[in-house]
Amino acid sequence: MPSTFLLARENAVIAPPPPGVTPNYDHPASNGSMYMGSTLTTLILAFLCLILRLSTKITMKSRKLGWDDLLVVLAFLFSTAREICFIVDIYHFGIAHHVWDLRFQPKELWLLHRIGDIMYPPGILCAKVSVLLLYLNIFGHYRTFRISCYVVIAFNVAYLTATTLVNIFWCTPVLSTFGIGYPTNCIDGYKTDLVIGALNLLTDTIVLILPMPVLWTLQLSVAKKIGVAACFSIGAITVAATIVREIEIATKLTDADQTWAVMYEVTWLSVELNTAIIVSCLLISQHFFRHLLVNTVIGQSIQSLLRSGKSSLKSSRKSSPAASRFKEQSANQASKTSFKREPKFDGESYVELRGE
Repeated sequence: MPSTFLLARENAVIAPPPPGVTPNYDHPASNGSMYMGSTLTTLILAFLCLILRLSTKITMKSRKLGWDDLLVVLAFLFSTAREICFIVDIYHFGIAHHVWDLRFQPKELWLLHRIGDIMYPPGILCAKVSVLLLYLNIFGHYRTFRISCYVVIAFNVAYLTATTLVNIFWCTPVLSTFGIGYPTNCIDGYKTDLVIGALNLLTDTIVLILPMPVLWTLQLSVAKKIGVAACFSIGAITVAATIVREIEIATKLTDADQTWAVMYEVTWLSVELNTAIIVSCLLISQHFFRHLLVNTVIGQSIQSLLRSGKSSLKSSRKSSPAASRFKEQSANQASKTSFKREPKFDGESYVELRGE
């Protein structure tokens, strides 16, 4: 008979297997591969992006790391710890199996599950604050924007700290939260997770749109504004992961088969955390590719190749009769019309890190 540790936590009841289904204790079905495939892939990508970010900062003129870099490293460590907890849980203690396929549920199953859940709030907090500190480093000279960033940082610290405490004190007595003993009372996991997910979605959206008004005030061409905005819009990936996670909570966490159903939320929490790390790193890493293009032999060779191709194209256009007629018509039109030239403004300086 399975214990009621997680089921009590989720206010669900133990259910027998569906009609026609026989418990399989020896070779139970598992959806752990879903978790392994998606989370390990995004974790590896997060690691590569983190290395790229740190390499970028080291190759810049200042050659120093900042608080935003330290925070994204901490976010990665929290994510890695979370992955380890659930991987061990899947392969050794029975999570990701149907509840009716388990002869018993060892206390380590829910102990590791709870520790993994506790790793999420500080991890996503570090990732979000890292992005906001980067914003301050770029646009901090705008007073209104600076105040807005500090308000968003304070809100994230407050609600994610509260989320961590909720995960720790989920049940009474507290030890039962970690599968040690039997709980007498637990928080409603379904409603709580929905609220936490909604707050995550709200803050992710705010972080995504926060720099957009400032970007559109820069004295850049529309094309350049769109290009810079697109760089900052990669945060939409995290927003999308949060939305999917909310859908999974709404549709899966009322299922009595919690050892199976809970893995959908667990998976998307890990994907959301890893994509937040990736986004934070990609906002910096564009400078690395610019460095490669300008300061390396390969980059200079590519530029020479592109310039030679452009020169050949211009030469072929100049030699055509149609091009000559168009050039003559353009010259006549220019002589009849006077244009007011706008002063040149290097708006790209706004997207460079200060002092770098």
